[in-house]
Amino acid sequence: TSATINNDSYGDGTDVFFKLGTLVNNDNDSDSEFVVLEFNVLVLNTILNQAGVPLDNSFTVTFDPTPLTTQVEPNSNTVTVIVVEPQLINIGKEYTSQTLANGLLSATFDVSFSNANGPFSSTAFDTHVLDQLSPFLALTPGTLTVIRNGFYTLGPSDFINNSTTGTVDVTIHQIAPGDTIQLFYTTTTTSVVQPTQ
Repeated sequence: TSATINNDSYGDGTDVFFKLGTLVNNDNDSDSEFVVLEFNVLVLNTILNQAGVPLDNSFTVTFDPTPLTTQVEPNSNTVTVIVVEPQLINIGKEYTSQTLANGLLSATFDVSFSNANGPFSSTAFDTHVLDQLSPFLALTPGTLTVIRNGFYTLGPSDFINNSTTGTVDVTIHQIAPGDTIQLFYTTTTTSVVQPTQ
């Protein structure tokens, strides 16, 4: 309908229509002149648009050779794009060490996950890691470390740390396909604990 009513408000999945008005070509040489249109679209995050799904696109040109006639050219060639997206796998959490002193338990945790390295995997942007700690645990200030691929320590420009005493809250700016991320942090019990508690 956008081609007939010239409505430039487009819903999801609606064909985009560009009305250029009257074009006059005064260059009467042997080569060709072109109109180039560039625009961006976002792939909808739906059950049908998952990694590896092909999406086809083509266009049609319509013009009026005279004020009272309309001519529709054949469809263009079809361009196919393949949906890619981050695929976070191997998500896990474990504690790596613990010490007990004066009835207070100190424990270090390792939270880890990977971005799959495949033909349809893409970089993950602004990945939000949220770990709500037990009410018996408090995050020890200054102990949070973020490691990429087992050896590279991320710096302050690589992630945002909004952690509080009771919550580990980290947003990592970019995780490339094949990357493994580990978050190490230490907690301390908020009161004296008893055995098996």
